[in-house]
Amino acid sequence: GVTPVATQVTDSEGRFHFENLPASGNSPVLLRVEYQGATYSRPVLPQQSGSGEMEIQVFEAGRQPSMVSVKEHVIFFHPSGGTLLVLEQVVVENLSQPPKTYVNPKGTYPFTLPGAPREGVRVSVEGPGGMPINQTPVPGDTKNSFAISYPIRPVETQIRLEYAYDYQSPFEF
Repeated sequence: GVTPVATQVTDSEGRFHFENLPASGNSPVLLRVEYQGATYSRPVLPQQSGSGEMEIQVFEAGRQPSMVSVKEHVIFFHPSGGTLLVLEQVVVENLSQPPKTYVNPKGTYPFTLPGAPREGVRVSVEGPGGMPINQTPVPGDTKNSFAISYPIRPVETQIRLEYAYDYQSPFEF
């Protein structure tokens, strides 16, 4: 649902300027920056638009999987009738020094489910900016394996997986 209204290339110091932008009314605008395979974004509220200065932090990119580690992994089960709903909350951290964003076109977070889910898997990611962003998982090389290619920025990123299985007690997970 996002329609680009303008594009611009930064100068050597990362500065940019837009001219003659269409009015957005009272709607927020999303400023997006693409750099070395990672996309960074920042909402711009109507009262912030105009001729003021704005900053958006970007990082050099790295492709080493060792830049990222799992800090927490919690799994919640909710049996309901003939359905077992599963929610996985994963916190990954990127403590790279100097700080870099982990990018990998083959997937920055690969995962395998214990069986074929009923209706696929829903994935959302919440980065340091705090806004959940839906991701489309791509099937992996092995059965029930997937990956997302969301750039993992420095510090913490939360990944949420939701899926369901046919359920009958007892159930082995």
